[in-house]
Amino acid sequence: MASEKGLALRVSPDEGRLALIADEGHTVSVMSMAGEDRREIYRVAPPYTIGNLRWYPNGQSMLLVVWPGIREKSALKCDYRREAAC
Repeated sequence: MASEKGLALRVSPDEGRLALIADEGHTVSVMSMAGEDRREIYRVAPPYTIGNLRWYPNGQSMLLVVWPGIREKSALKCDYRREAAC
């Protein structure tokens, strides 16, 4: 992962996990602080991109902003613990 360029990297409120926007803004992954147990939780295809993400205070969910709006939505709430996170 060291050679991969992320567009955004956010630390969870409990400082136990990282969320990463990667793949030119097309994927969001969650992993441990050590970079282990990485799991892709959301992917969009061009022309859409994931422009930003923020953790909810509970540290279990995050808000993703997608440009341009996908399916009439430009923001999605995702729970990384679930198989279908978003």
